[in-house]
Amino acid sequence: MNHKLHLCFRAIACLVWITQDTWATSSLESRDVVMTQSRAGRLAFRMQAPEIAREETGDCIFPQGGRIEIYDQDETVIITGRAQWAAYYPQEGVCKFKNDVEIRTVEDRKQLNTELLFWEMEKRVFHTEKFVRLETEGKALTGEGFVADQDLERYTLERPQGILERIPEDDSLA
Repeated sequence: MNHKLHLCFRAIACLVWITQDTWATSSLESRDVVMTQSRAGRLAFRMQAPEIAREETGDCIFPQGGRIEIYDQDETVIITGRAQWAAYYPQEGVCKFKNDVEIRTVEDRKQLNTELLFWEMEKRVFHTEKFVRLETEGKALTGEGFVADQDLERYTLERPQGILERIPEDDSLA
């Protein structure tokens, strides 16, 4: 397997392992991509996608979406996610996820679903103005205008639309 190492941007180390590539005049297009980013020598996130297009600006577009893993300072996976389309804007330090977006916390199994989500990496914040559904252990919240810290512990739902309490399953009723 022929691998190429490509640095995405200057300030933060970002490695893209390319297994098959095609050069275009304005961008680099590659297939079967694993992109990792580290901060201070520690793994920060890993994005796996079937396709990437890297623009001259340094922006990385994932037209077929992909899967992401976000790591804590001990390089333990704390967040997993997927989307049908994604983009990484290194100059702004932002990832944008669109179309059937799902983010899950590993430890407490919270799940966020929406159609559009931004992740501000340096601030460690997720946000969207679109409709969201956040499932926690005991309830599901729905609404629009969502801002949360990266681990979904502290969040604001600007326009709440509903709270659904989960009823514990009772096997005696079956």
